[in-house]
Amino acid sequence: MIVQKLEFTKLLNLSWVTLMDNQSISIGIVGDFCLSGYESNSVEEIKKELEKVSFLNKTRDLTIANLEFCITPKNKYMGSMSLPAEKCQGISDSGFSLFCLANNHIKDYGEKSMLFTRDFLNNKGIQTVGVGTNFQTAIKPIYFSIKEKKIAVINVTDATHYQATSNSGGVAPLNKNRLLKQVIVSAEEADITIVVIHSDLEFTNFPAPWRVKLSRKLVDNGGDLVVHHHSHTLQGIEYYKGALIAYSLGNFIFPIHKSSYMQGREGKVDEGGYLAVTIDFRNEIKTATSHEMMPTIIDEKGDFQVASGQQEKTVLNSIEEYSLQLENMKKLEYLYFQRCKHEMKSFLLGVYYALRKNGISSARKYFFHHLTTAQHTNWVRGFFSLGKL
Repeated sequence: MIVQKLEFTKLLNLSWVTLMDNQSISIGIVGDFCLSGYESNSVEEIKKELEKVSFLNKTRDLTIANLEFCITPKNKYMGSMSLPAEKCQGISDSGFSLFCLANNHIKDYGEKSMLFTRDFLNNKGIQTVGVGTNFQTAIKPIYFSIKEKKIAVINVTDATHYQATSNSGGVAPLNKNRLLKQVIVSAEEADITIVVIHSDLEFTNFPAPWRVKLSRKLVDNGGDLVVHHHSHTLQGIEYYKGALIAYSLGNFIFPIHKSSYMQGREGKVDEGGYLAVTIDFRNEIKTATSHEMMPTIIDEKGDFQVASGQQEKTVLNSIEEYSLQLENMKKLEYLYFQRCKHEMKSFLLGVYYALRKNGISSARKYFFHHLTTAQHTNWVRGFFSLGKL
């Protein structure tokens, strides 16, 4: 196993944003991108917020974000984690060329809303990946041709309760064996293979051990860049056999202070990062992968800001600390088991309260709702394996 220690340095203003030659592919990628919470803002105010991030994307060949909300038809606000289409008219001004949709919110309001979101983005000139009208279209990677290089992006999630089937639309589910085979095929067809995964527990600054092991296997099978999200927090970054793995880039655009769900959470949900990855080619051969991280924050108003001064130093130091944890699998297992115990306690209390309040049928529904999706069965496995699985 080859895991390269990272060196984190301060990044000054825009000095790190440089134009790349034709022998380099530059990729900009972030974590959770959510506009839900801006329903009371005007279209112009939202557009201005989106334009604030566009300078980060201007010199990149490919820019990727996780779309963590549903775009619903005109004048139809459906509730939390959604925003009507008329409020999202300026979404292309953010400069992202690809939104990953395989996550645990994209189908909150049904298949029609999910497909409306996909089509709305496509009509705005933004590509999407991770959902489809059936299983085969949902799991299909998306390919880009950039500077005579072919780039494959695969997107999956452990929110398997929303997975597509042979005759219904949904997300691309995380199945480890299929994903590994998919990476092998993509690595044969493309010059660069990127895997984006939405999974694991929320509000932690460390990944589950199974996710670290999976990510390294993905690299062993041909992955060049593996990026995770769902925790809403920053986690570590590592180089493994020359490839880059980022375990979570935190919240990017996300009005967290308008969300009661986000209040009082652990892990510093107001911190995020813009990851700029450069993959160099010489004589048609990949020679090096490098990265730069620009720390970002969500201010007290819930708006996006680039971190500066002491805030920037603090975030970079935190990422370095989280990255060092990746070298100690025993510690990760311990931390994960402690978190799984917390989840188990919350789950059992939830079953108990459902039983007391609404009877046995409600408790049964709560129980099976949680234990029929990998989003929960993964941590249950972690609990009974003492954090090892």
